[in-house]
Order: sequence, then structure tokens, then C-alpha cells
Amino acid sequence: MKEGGTVVINNKYGYDISKWNATKEAMRCVLQWTAKKEETIPYAKLVGQVEPIRFQAHDPIFWHMLGEISREEDAYNRGMLTAVVVHQSGDQMPGGDFFELADQLRRDTSDRVKCWTDEVKKVHTYWSEHTLP
Repeated sequence: MKEGGTVVINNKYGYDISKWNATKEAMRCVLQWTAKKEETIPYAKLVGQVEPIRFQAHDPIFWHMLGEISREEDAYNRGMLTAVVVHQSGDQMPGGDFFELADQLRRDTSDRVKCWTDEVKKVHTYWSEHTLP
């Protein structure tokens, strides 16, 4: 689609951009509330709480959205908000994509547990001290 000679992109990863943005904001809200309560949330529980796009917990597109949220939140100096999203069982930590992004954002990932706990503390502290939008 062209408007005034400019290509207009109205979808993201095959989803309508307005649905993508609405879903991302719904997800951000759930994560902010989770951080404000100083808790974590399993991937499977998070995907069950957001719409209009419905993801599966292992959907790579879901991971892209989480990455966008963390990049945006980090740009506002609020930490990697998605640090509060964890595996439901096993290590109960974020998946490998979280640590890849942490590395890209220049976090020290040599000790994954420390990297993750530092980010969780940062977002818990920020959101427990601030009013939610």
C-alpha cells in the first residue's frame, strides 16, 4: 500500500499492526502489575491473559513481542520488564532469548542467575515505587 509515495506497513509478523500494538500494551500492563506486586509470571499464564492476539507460550512471535517490550522499557531506564516472565517448572527462570537480549543490551550474562536476579530487582523496585499508567 502506498500513500504519497511512501510504503505503509500495516502488519507485523503477519498480524494487523493495531492488533499487535493492542496485544503488546495488554502484555506490558500484565507485566507491570506483576512487577509492582514483586512477583514473577509463567510464560503459559501470561499468554492466557492477553489478547486480541492469542499466542502459545512457545510461539517465536510471542518471544519477539517480549523482546520489543524489554527493549522499550530498557530505553526508558526501567530495566528489562520481561525478567518477570519465567518457566513454570524446572529452573523457574526466563528462557534463552531473555539472555540473548540481555547480552545485546550490554548486561553481563556470564552468571545467568545474577543477571536475571539483578533485572528482576530493578523492575520490581521501579514498579513498586511508581504509579502504573
